[in-house]
Amino acid sequence: MIQWLYQPLQLHTVSLMLLALLLLCLMLFAVLWSLWRHNREALAWFGALSSVCAVLALFYLVQYEKPEWRQQLYTLVSLQMWLGPLLYFFTLKMVKPEQALPRFWGWHLLPALALALLWWLQWPLAQTDPSLWSCMEDSSCSQSYADRWLHRLSAWLSIGTYSGLSLQQLHEHHQRLKQQHSALEHIQLQWLRLLCQVFIAAVLLSFGSELLVLAGFPLYISGAGIQAFAPLVSLFMLSYFGLRQLPLQLGTAQQANSSGTAQRAPMPLQGQDRKYQTSSLTKAAAEQLWQQLLELMQSQKPYLEAGLKIAELAQQLEQTPHHVSETINGHAGLSFYDFINNYRVDEAARLLLNRKYDHWSVTDVGFQSGFNSNSTFFAQFKKRLKQTPKQFREQRQQGTASYDFAKPEDQQWSQS
Repeated sequence: MIQWLYQPLQLHTVSLMLLALLLLCLMLFAVLWSLWRHNREALAWFGALSSVCAVLALFYLVQYEKPEWRQQLYTLVSLQMWLGPLLYFFTLKMVKPEQALPRFWGWHLLPALALALLWWLQWPLAQTDPSLWSCMEDSSCSQSYADRWLHRLSAWLSIGTYSGLSLQQLHEHHQRLKQQHSALEHIQLQWLRLLCQVFIAAVLLSFGSELLVLAGFPLYISGAGIQAFAPLVSLFMLSYFGLRQLPLQLGTAQQANSSGTAQRAPMPLQGQDRKYQTSSLTKAAAEQLWQQLLELMQSQKPYLEAGLKIAELAQQLEQTPHHVSETINGHAGLSFYDFINNYRVDEAARLLLNRKYDHWSVTDVGFQSGFNSNSTFFAQFKKRLKQTPKQFREQRQQGTASYDFAKPEDQQWSQS
């Protein structure tokens, strides 16, 4: 035993890099666990996904250093089938923390166990076995690689499908945020969308490499190798970006109450039927609320407040966020996010047209108009005026700038 402990240990450079990255990810996750308390259930799924990523990376390391253990470890590599479901469950808990998972969520994890059992029963196969994957006879394509084509295909389909479902959940989440927030920079989970895209890109690269093998090209990077490194890169992304993720504030009534401000009952509107008090508005009631909203936007300019939420605007109107959102959607045909940012673009255009503010930078103009992100300001301004704020100011200085300040209240919308 003592002799074994003191024998020299030689590792390849790639193994040392894997160990260093794994240690860094472990430290990041420990910090994340201590700081990220707002959604412990999501963090639990995050921990499960991170653990599987780390285990798969370790399996790859051991296979590389101990080729004689490769066949036994291939049974456990079937855990990569868990990556897709765990990513999907993590995404669900990030975008809908209050919603329970599907009733039979455990069934999503069974295919990995089935593939592990299949490999245990499958090995070894004869060279003439009809289930072997056709590949070139060289050192880069071993019999074990040929045997595992069904395992690789199943893993690719699983990861790609669940990543696509996660992207769909993130898209719906983004649309919900636009109904409640006027600034999305720190809450839109762009990093999680990028993570799903990395998973899908790894699947496409793996499938592409497999097609190259069938076409007779040398197998320099196998699909299995890509699938081994992708989880490790994903683990680092999860830990790093997870530290930067702020608690989600969806502007619900519960969050409004938790801020210490009493939630007032919605002020009754003329023409609103009793049955619409808790569901939706009548046409007359929505018209009245729309006029109140436009008057508030003109007199108090709440859009100048960076990070304005629909719950805060609804409180000023003494209405529910749902009623305000429904009114904006029906009369302006816009989400709350676009509605507020249109006013901010109008304000920025006014400042840029006024020579009094020529000493302000374009960035200062954006912040003074209510934007809390320079990138969002430029994107919204260019979307509305088809040019950047700098170009708009230059045109004004040349005497060629013009802008129609038509507000939503100057246009006609009909509520269906």
